[in-house]
Amino acid sequence: KFSENLDAVAAVERVNAAFRDRTQPWHRCFRSLYIQAANLTAAEDIYDSRGYAVRKDWVHGPNKVFRFLAAEKPQK
Repeated sequence: KFSENLDAVAAVERVNAAFRDRTQPWHRCFRSLYIQAANLTAAEDIYDSRGYAVRKDWVHGPNKVFRFLAAEKPQK
């Protein structure tokens, strides 16, 4: 679980604090930051570091979601 991984919790806290303090240029690109955990078990948390070299669609799903969200107009 995420909450049991102290390195992951510390990394998230650093990213969140940096975003809140607007310490990086990319922070200007986003109004807010939301961090969520999937609470995967070690067996479920599989990351193939070969990525794109093995599967050409490796980043297709996440990239497609990002483009969809980035293209949406803000709700008023």
